[in-house]
Amino acid sequence: ATMDAIRAAAKQIDSFLKSIGRSLDIRVDDATGRTVVTVRDANSGDVIRQIPSEEALKLARSLGESSAAILDLTA
Repeated sequence: ATMDAIRAAAKQIDSFLKSIGRSLDIRVDDATGRTVVTVRDANSGDVIRQIPSEEALKLARSLGESSAAILDLTA
């Protein structure tokens, strides 16, 4: 897909979510480099759904730190 098609699809998704009182946040987790998608209630800001979950991100961070420690020991 071209970037224009991706932008158009993202705009449609955003419009739909706003119409049902939701907001979409897409970010990159600094520690893992993973893309994180969060759907929130637009009024309260409460997280409705996050992919990957916070637990999965914590696990990935932990595994990344463990790998770095192992590499440091072998140096």
